[in-house]
Amino acid sequence: MVDKLLRDSKISYDAISQRAQGKMGLRVLIGTTGHIEQCTPVTSSGSRTIDERACKLLVEQGRYIPAKDRSNTAIVSEQLIFNRWLPAVD
Repeated sequence: MVDKLLRDSKISYDAISQRAQGKMGLRVLIGTTGHIEQCTPVTSSGSRTIDERACKLLVEQGRYIPAKDRSNTAIVSEQLIFNRWLPAVD
């Protein structure tokens, strides 16, 4: 679902129109409910605005099935998400 959020959002169109390119890397902290609690860019898309908007979108709408420990209790986990932006074609 997280990849689809980035791909289908207005952010992807903004990234293309701003000619952002390269790989965006985001580190997300996933809470025990599966909600993304924190997002930090670790590799920029080339646009600080796009990086910040992608994190905001993930915190607001991104969901995971929470990780569980050996006793089947939900635990906080961390995930790296990579998304590749390609330059706009004229």
